[in-house]
Amino acid sequence: MKKYSKFLIWASLGFVVGILFAPLVNLGRLSLCLSIIFLFSFLLFCRFNRLRLLFLFSAFFCLALWRYHLWIPSDLAKYNGQKVNMTGAVCEEPDRRSGSEKILLCLEGGKVLVSTGLYPQYYYGDVLDFTGMLKAPEPIEDFRYDYYLARYGIYSLSYQPYLKKVGEGGGFDNWFFRQLFNLKKHLFEVINEGMPEPEAGLGNALILGYKRTVSDANLDKFSIIGLSHMIAISGTHITMLAAMAMKFLLLFRLRRKRAFYLSIILLFLYVLLTGWQASAVRSLIMGGLALWATCFGKDVRIELTLAVSALVMLLFNPTLLRDDLGFQLSFLAMLALIYIYPIGDYFGQKFLGKRRGLKLIWDVLNVTIAAQLVTAPISLINFGRFSVIAPLANILVLWTFPFLMGALILALFFSSLIPVLSWLWFWPSYCLLRYQFMMTDILAKVPYAAIDSSSWNWACGWIYYFILFILVLILYYRLVKIKKPA
Repeated sequence: MKKYSKFLIWASLGFVVGILFAPLVNLGRLSLCLSIIFLFSFLLFCRFNRLRLLFLFSAFFCLALWRYHLWIPSDLAKYNGQKVNMTGAVCEEPDRRSGSEKILLCLEGGKVLVSTGLYPQYYYGDVLDFTGMLKAPEPIEDFRYDYYLARYGIYSLSYQPYLKKVGEGGGFDNWFFRQLFNLKKHLFEVINEGMPEPEAGLGNALILGYKRTVSDANLDKFSIIGLSHMIAISGTHITMLAAMAMKFLLLFRLRRKRAFYLSIILLFLYVLLTGWQASAVRSLIMGGLALWATCFGKDVRIELTLAVSALVMLLFNPTLLRDDLGFQLSFLAMLALIYIYPIGDYFGQKFLGKRRGLKLIWDVLNVTIAAQLVTAPISLINFGRFSVIAPLANILVLWTFPFLMGALILALFFSSLIPVLSWLWFWPSYCLLRYQFMMTDILAKVPYAAIDSSSWNWACGWIYYFILFILVLILYYRLVKIKKPA
C-alpha cells in the first residue's frame, strides 16, 4: 500500500506542477506523446525506484500540459460583440440579488451569464428564447473577472437581453436538480422564518452556501478578524457532517459499509446543494477517502488524499489552479496542517506538557497560525489585507461552530415537522449566531486588527514561499521526523 501511495503522490505532484507551467508551455500533441513515452519508461525500469519516480512525474507533467490546452474558450465566444438569437436552458440555480438576477444560460456552443431584472422569475431547467448582445468578460480594476468566470467555462456576458420562457427541460437530470433546488429554497425559507436578520442570513450562508445573504458590512468585519473561512462551505463543514451522518446511520444498526455508502451519497448531495464549491469538492474527496479508510481498515496517508483530490479536480477543470482562489487557499491550508502544524505541536508538547486547557487553546492557535503562514501572500495580493487578530478571533468564536452546525441541522428537521414552533427550534442557533456577531463587532474595532497593504505582488509572494519552504523543510525533518519532545 505504501509503495502505491508513493506512486500516486508523485503522479499527482507531476500533474499539479504541469498545470502550473501549462500557461507558459504549449507543445500540442507532442506533450501527449511524451507522456506516453515516459509512462512506458516507468513500466520498463522496474529495478530503479528513483528513476521510475522521475519518469512517472514527467509522464503526468506532460499529461497536464496536454490536458490544460484542451480547455479552450467555447464556440459561443466567437460571437462576442454581436447580437444573437438562440434558445437555451437555465443550467444553474439563478442568483437573485437586490434589484437584479444573474442567470447562467446554456446555449448552443457554450454558456452565457445573463444579468436581468428580478421579474419574471426563472428556475433551473427553464428553456428560454434569448436575444441579446454578447460581451467578453473584462478585468474589474485589479480583479481578473475574466479569469474568475473562465473556471466555470463562461466566456460571454449579456446585460438586459430579451428573454422568453418557451418550455421546461425534460429528463431525469432536470427533474432531479429542480427537486434539489426546491429543497434548498424550502430550507432557506425555513431559516428565514425561524430567525431574524442578520442571524438568518449568516445561518443560510453557513449551512446552505448562499453567498449573498450576509451584508457587505458584516463580510468586511469577518475579513478583518480572519473568519471569512467560516462562511465558505469548507473541510470543517464536510468533516462534521460526515461524522454526524455516520453516527446517525449507525444508530439504526446499519452495517458500517452500508452506512459508509449512504454517508457518501448524502455528502455528495449536500455538496451539490451548496453549489459545488472547490473547497467543498476537495473536502468531499478527502472526507470520502478518510471514511473509506476508517470503514475498511485501510491505512491512508493524508498527503495521499490531498494529492488525489488535487489530481481529480484539476483533471476535470485545469483552470482551478490559476483562477480559483478557494481552490488555492483550501489546498494551501491543508498543506499547512500537514507540515507546519506538527512543528507547532512539537513545541506545544514540549513546553505545555499535559495541561489540557492550555493544550486546547494552543491547538486552535497552532492551526490558525499555520494556515495564515501559507495563505498570507495570496490574501495580501488578492484582498490587500492580512488579519493580525485572527488567532484570538478563532479562539473566541470557532468553538461555537460544531454546536452551531448541529443546532441548525436539528432546527431544520424539527421545523419541517412542527413549523409553528420554528422560533423555539432555532433559539439555540440564534443565540450562537448572536454571540458570533457580538464578538465580530468587538474584535473588528480593535486598533490594527488587520494590516491593509496594496504593495504586495507575486514577486514578493514567491520569495516569501521559497524562504518558508526552506524553514519548514529544516524544522519538520529536524524536530518532527527525528526528535521527540522529552
